[in-house]
Amino acid sequence: MLELFKRNTPLKCKRCGAISKNLSSDGICENCLSELKTCASTVATNISKQLKNTYNDMHTKRQEERDTATKEHDKYTAEVVTTDFHHYKPTDKPLSLLEILFLWYINGHSVKNPNIAFYWTSEYHIGSFKDVICSLINMKYLTLSDYKFNMTKCKLTELKVVLQRYNLPISGNKPDLIKRLTDSVSAEQLAEAFNNSYFQITEKGNSIISKYEHIIYYHQYRNTLDPRLNLHSVDSLYKETTRKSVEEFFIDYHTTAMYDYWNTQKYGAARNALLSIAEIYFRLPQYEQALAKFLSISYLDMTGLDNCTAYRTSIDEIDIDLLQFAPGIISYIVICLRNLDATVQDLPEAFNLAVANIDVPSSVYSKQEVLCMLTEAIVATWET
Repeated sequence: MLELFKRNTPLKCKRCGAISKNLSSDGICENCLSELKTCASTVATNISKQLKNTYNDMHTKRQEERDTATKEHDKYTAEVVTTDFHHYKPTDKPLSLLEILFLWYINGHSVKNPNIAFYWTSEYHIGSFKDVICSLINMKYLTLSDYKFNMTKCKLTELKVVLQRYNLPISGNKPDLIKRLTDSVSAEQLAEAFNNSYFQITEKGNSIISKYEHIIYYHQYRNTLDPRLNLHSVDSLYKETTRKSVEEFFIDYHTTAMYDYWNTQKYGAARNALLSIAEIYFRLPQYEQALAKFLSISYLDMTGLDNCTAYRTSIDEIDIDLLQFAPGIISYIVICLRNLDATVQDLPEAFNLAVANIDVPSSVYSKQEVLCMLTEAIVATWET
């Protein structure tokens, strides 16, 4: 009777105080529920609009910044083309890391068509190319090329045209053609025939470049290295250590970074640090070491571990359909196997050895399951 009385007794809505027999489990009447749903829908719509407007504003801002950088880049390039670099006053001052890197980069570029990459403006913000080049020439790190250098920049067809002009044979490779010209034609005639001017690094320039190979390596492969690195941090870290090679320095750095990331549960970043190591070995080339790293990466990619792992309550939150091998990693593995004169039959031993000491806090697939799936992917790529 008491329960029946409670069910038939009108209750007050906790929100508006209205009497109602039909309240939600939270004690809210139907009218208030309807208002709250409408309010929530309006808020969601407004948030969506705000996010869209923010995205559009950011996109517009980025495009404006890129347009500005493009105009600056074109202006700086035009200044190079129209500048007479033959007259300079020798001077001397310490070079910045950017100037050293630009010295290495500009070597061999045409004066009249330098074709300077956009990243010098958009990424490095180096400023006026003309000012940097003038400074390098003034300090005798850079000069304008002579006919001997110009000949090395010519195509075979261009060399053959000059050979035919002096009734000389046109057979042979490029070094043969250049030697034939220098042996048979006067320096004055060659200087007139090969008068396209290029920027040429001097002996003094080569001397300083040889001391900063770590900066050049970073520049060339910066998109495959730890994003925390930059020119100055690389230079500082490199000078603090003694290494046999630039590659060894970057391998050691990324090994330390990988463990740092792993111990702080940034598994995605740790995986990428391992990828940096693998690609360094691949470029050396040391295919056995590279293969072991790429196989380890293929296993990690199928565990479901990433930078968000620490925030999950269970492994069930991972969308299994999103787990797949990176096509680039599969290609790397195939190339390594072929260069080691190995086959797909050698894959199980190499894989088990590579992942033997990898202990993960959780994994969607076991090591054996990953090996089976990886073998299928390797076979499919191998056959194509």
